[in-house]
Amino acid sequence: MSYVMKKNDDENEKYWLSDLFLYHISKASMYIYEEKFDKSKEELVLAKKYMDKIEGDSYYTYMEYAYAISLYYDRIGKSDEKGKVLEEIYEFYTKGNFKGRAERVKSLIEDAFYGQNTDFAREALPVKAILDICELVGAKLELENRDKDTNFLALFNETISRDQGGVLEVIEDAVNMIQNTYNLDRAILLEKSGERCMMTYSHGAIKLNVKDMGDIFKFFDGYKAEFITHRIDHNYQMYSDALEKFNMDEIATAIGVPVIKDGELKRVFIGIVDVHRSYTGNRTYLNKHNLTVVKYAVHQLSDAIKRIKSNCVIKAMNQELEKSSVTDQLTGIYNRMGLDKLIKQGLGEKGTLLYLDLDYFKKYNDTYGHDVGDLILKSFATILADNVKNIGYAIRYGGDEFVAIIPDKDEQFGKQLATNINKEFMDNYEVQVAIEGQLISSSIGVAEYDDSSKEGIEQGLKAADLALYEVKNQGRGTVICWSELE
Repeated sequence: MSYVMKKNDDENEKYWLSDLFLYHISKASMYIYEEKFDKSKEELVLAKKYMDKIEGDSYYTYMEYAYAISLYYDRIGKSDEKGKVLEEIYEFYTKGNFKGRAERVKSLIEDAFYGQNTDFAREALPVKAILDICELVGAKLELENRDKDTNFLALFNETISRDQGGVLEVIEDAVNMIQNTYNLDRAILLEKSGERCMMTYSHGAIKLNVKDMGDIFKFFDGYKAEFITHRIDHNYQMYSDALEKFNMDEIATAIGVPVIKDGELKRVFIGIVDVHRSYTGNRTYLNKHNLTVVKYAVHQLSDAIKRIKSNCVIKAMNQELEKSSVTDQLTGIYNRMGLDKLIKQGLGEKGTLLYLDLDYFKKYNDTYGHDVGDLILKSFATILADNVKNIGYAIRYGGDEFVAIIPDKDEQFGKQLATNINKEFMDNYEVQVAIEGQLISSSIGVAEYDDSSKEGIEQGLKAADLALYEVKNQGRGTVICWSELE
């Protein structure tokens, strides 16, 4: 087709001539079996004419021509003529060191010189028998294809039904299966959300910009159906709006599948089998039955994408709910339920606890109002969280009481950390402004734990609370360790 449309296309001329050779050699063989020898001779002449014009394919074409011309001369009883023609072909294969093919031609030549019967000299099958054989072979191939489709769909549904992996991973695996099963050289899956178009999968030499994707969606908005087309179809050009982005001269077969939900075009799948330059290639081109299977698979994939996205939303909501259940709403750090969760997750074999209490918080809250009280709590929580970041956990234990857990650190480390926290809090400018320059501090008790079970942490908290109580007795605003009370 490219050669017909582009006369100066030397590359496509070669493939056009190859097709013509095959066409005439096949017609010659049919006429020989039908004993229409005049017509078969005409076809053989034309086949040789095109064969001589083809460069690079002689390895294949000479053998096909040898079989056909040998059969022709055997049937008309001219063995001498047959030998002369085959000698030229034999010489070609010998010079090219194509030993296998040379031996085949040699066997045909010997048949000619010694008058032996070849396989080609046997009685020809009647046309009806040939048609019956073709029908049986066709039925067998159809059964094989059905089995192939059944196996494909079983594996495909298993792939898109799995719970592991995200949307893009499932899309890639699923479209890869379609592509490999049906020998697609290029494939894309486009998605549309509102006015936004995006490519969620592509394979092969495909480059589409936003306008290109919009044009493809525009085509399917109007066409609203799946299609399969081959470059030799009379209506091939009617799909140009969808396929021109893929270089239509390179396409052998193309399929397009739109996914329409609730009257709205959501996705488009396009698969392409490219032109393969040698007619000897073992290619299986797509048909309408393949289109039906691919359409079903693409729609199943679309449903799976929706399911996975919904599951992701639900999972995110559950994570948010779980986070909110263990997080203090005002300060954003862990609450008591969060502490229970941390204990279940494990807090190391041993570590240090800080029990912290804001001094005179009720006074400031009553004097300056809840807004200032909330500011003090949030500021202190931020300072606490920043100081234990990457080494431990900050928890609002209740009211103006806080807890810090530092796994794998000793009491002296905890005391220094507590001192730093207290100093930073007392120097906090925002809080100082809010309470008009009055002194604000925290009292902190420190204790170690040597057992991270719930009972072990509770025992450590009791020890830190006793140390905190001693700080209150001594005037507040300082740090005391449990070991200092012993």
